[in-house]
Amino acid sequence: FPVTIPVDRLVLTASSGYHLIDYKVSPMKKSESELLASYQTQMELYVAAVKAMLGETSSVAISASLIQISPEGVVEVPVPIDLQKIQLQIEKLAQLAAAITSKESGTPNPGDHCRFCEFRSMCSSVLVR
Repeated sequence: FPVTIPVDRLVLTASSGYHLIDYKVSPMKKSESELLASYQTQMELYVAAVKAMLGETSSVAISASLIQISPEGVVEVPVPIDLQKIQLQIEKLAQLAAAITSKESGTPNPGDHCRFCEFRSMCSSVLVR
């Protein structure tokens, strides 16, 4: 099924590759490990989307980075890209999406990300917290 993703910036590099950039604005500076823990999967999915757009047989290099903007300054964090890992994640997410859409029960995974979920008001796991 088609998926639409909002990429902040996709740059054609001098070597004819692509570099994905995602800007993160926060009131406090986060460490590189905190940023990668929070956003690496998102960036890997973006890379997979660009790869799909270019065609699976494309050998174009794709790199990615997060740019954190906070009162302490601007920091660029390179995101490691492992295309095999990305493919496994996509398959896992596709299985999860199929289970959810077929109304099979799933295991809730409440966390900070729940703050942004449009189903927050209906989720018993979030309401219990």
